[in-house]
Amino acid sequence: MNKLEIYCDLLDPDKSSEFAVPLKFIEALSRNFIISITTFRRENNERTISEWLAKARLNDVRVQYYDFVFSRPTGLRANKLLLILDTIWGQVRFFRSVPDTSVVAKIGMVHFLFNIVPLLFKRRRLILGPISGFELVNLKASFRHLRLRSWIYYVFMNAFILLGTVIFRGLLCFNKSVALICATSIDRRRILQWAHSSTRVFQVSEISIFFPEHVAPRKSNTVVWSGAMIPRKAPLLAVSIIAEVLRRSKDSDAIFIGDGELKNRTETAVAQLGSDIAQRIKFCGAVSPDMSRKVIASSSVLLVTSWREVNSFVVFEAMASNTKVVSMAISGMQDVVFMFGNVVDPNGSLIPEFADAVYHTLEDLVISDEQFKEVRAKVQRDEANEFQALIAWVEDGGIS
Repeated sequence: MNKLEIYCDLLDPDKSSEFAVPLKFIEALSRNFIISITTFRRENNERTISEWLAKARLNDVRVQYYDFVFSRPTGLRANKLLLILDTIWGQVRFFRSVPDTSVVAKIGMVHFLFNIVPLLFKRRRLILGPISGFELVNLKASFRHLRLRSWIYYVFMNAFILLGTVIFRGLLCFNKSVALICATSIDRRRILQWAHSSTRVFQVSEISIFFPEHVAPRKSNTVVWSGAMIPRKAPLLAVSIIAEVLRRSKDSDAIFIGDGELKNRTETAVAQLGSDIAQRIKFCGAVSPDMSRKVIASSSVLLVTSWREVNSFVVFEAMASNTKVVSMAISGMQDVVFMFGNVVDPNGSLIPEFADAVYHTLEDLVISDEQFKEVRAKVQRDEANEFQALIAWVEDGGIS
């Protein structure tokens, strides 16, 4: 049997929403490959990985763990820079350790910048993904709604993404034995425009695991916003949108979930709306993931005002409970939101158009159980076809 070395940055079956693709990938290929997995030791993931392997009857899969170095002992609770240094160090250590011409899969950490290091090892045959994150922040639209300091930050972020894209594309051109797994159809179309003809590009997502069996019943008119209260998530924009919705829909209310540097300013902005509106907006602060899911499930609309998202699992969780989603028209959202909500063009009159979309979603968007099952069946069918094509390609020696 052929050997397949798999590096998955922070594997944890308990976080199934994050790792559905790598777990499914490992399980499918274990029939015809001797598989070794390398990941970081984190929280209780040794126990959960062992339990998952036993449940899937993958007794021959070997697992190697790395310890955090730069972010020790805080691990995942370390600041983002230290965690990035650890993941890059882990990738370098792993790819230097596997033999030349090995078949290697690097799965996890969706942003394409975390998939640059493997491309430096040209003699390895690579399967990389799921990959996303090529989209730039809309500077023209964000300039109207962000403070100058935050907007300048996004100017530099865009420059960094462009530089990273150039490096990624350049390395891809010099490394012919590569297959890419894309997280969204928009990322796939973008990569196909410049990928080398020998590079295979698949789209495998995990959307379908969030679909319940049946559509949930109609709920009360609650709009929920959930996330870190930072400029990229734009909670102050959400306040303006929600205020307009509550003025038009007298029986609606709103909930903010999350904490962060903009929390005080967001609470102040709500207080300045007047008592009639402010008393219908509640702040929950930082809550547990289970509590967050419960609040989202009990709401009618999830409002997503982020200027940039690679993939938002809160959107998937909303779909699972039949909570409609209204978001900015950005690549991490468009594949998902069109099925059960609305996307808003950031180049238009953002606050009125967002408010209109939320209001009409509250009032008009009713999905029948038949429609829900039809969409679910299509998503599951598309995902299964693409995943089977990937597995068949690997098993037939496509990466040789």
